[in-house]
Amino acid sequence: MRTDIVLVNFGMAPDLVRCLNTLGHWPHGRVWVVNNSAQDPGSSADTAQLRSTVLARTDTTLLDADANLGFGRACNLAFSRSQAECVLLLNPDARIETDGLLQLMAWMQSNPQWGAISPGMCWNDSRSFLIPPTVKQTPLSCLSLALSTRWAWWARWRADHELRRSQRLSEKHGICKVDFLSGAVLLVRREAAQMAAKSAGLKEGDLFDPGYFMFFEDSDLSVRLRRTGWSLGVHTGIHATHHYRHKPYKAALMQQAREYYFKHRFPRFFRLSADLKWVDALS
Repeated sequence: MRTDIVLVNFGMAPDLVRCLNTLGHWPHGRVWVVNNSAQDPGSSADTAQLRSTVLARTDTTLLDADANLGFGRACNLAFSRSQAECVLLLNPDARIETDGLLQLMAWMQSNPQWGAISPGMCWNDSRSFLIPPTVKQTPLSCLSLALSTRWAWWARWRADHELRRSQRLSEKHGICKVDFLSGAVLLVRREAAQMAAKSAGLKEGDLFDPGYFMFFEDSDLSVRLRRTGWSLGVHTGIHATHHYRHKPYKAALMQQAREYYFKHRFPRFFRLSADLKWVDALS
């Protein structure tokens, strides 16, 4: 099964280079690196380092974006160029070894009903700190989160519930069906992505809804894949690491993406909540 790999850079060339080095040479498809820093004068050293690394690899193509496209639209740029049966989305600060990726590919090839899968995620290289499953982005979970900031007893129950869910997932060895997946390390079947795009009225070649700049595009894709009949899963027998670092300036981008997501995927809830205003008022 031919699988292309997509990485998006915005001021993260050192991380991206380490990610490529961990992966090694990739003979099973093409590696696409979309450089969102190409037009930023302050990132010339970043771009130079990236270009030097890519030119030394025969399996990799560098796509210089005309501007900072954000994560979703940058992935769309590479996805539209790729013709592979599957595409792995890989964050620059994430690491997956070749053997693990080959196991994910083998699972997808043997199980055609799965639209997208991820490995089990860890926060550190020693894999002693597991990242919890992706938070469900539904009206119910949105309300639950808001109420947990108001009622301490509800916050404790919710935290305990999520902990038990994480423990159940970590104790399994194999594929676990889930409702939502993270885009940090995500293997997507092209056929499934195309069906999901068509069902939402997106143009052919779009993996993500281009209305997202950053955040919630993976939740949106998860919803569209499930609504078109595809299964999503986490393979807990395979592990990757994601050295995620939260940056406060991204909070506004997250809020903007959240509103766009609920408006387009749960429009009735969005209207009834006065564009989420009364939900936020609960916090």
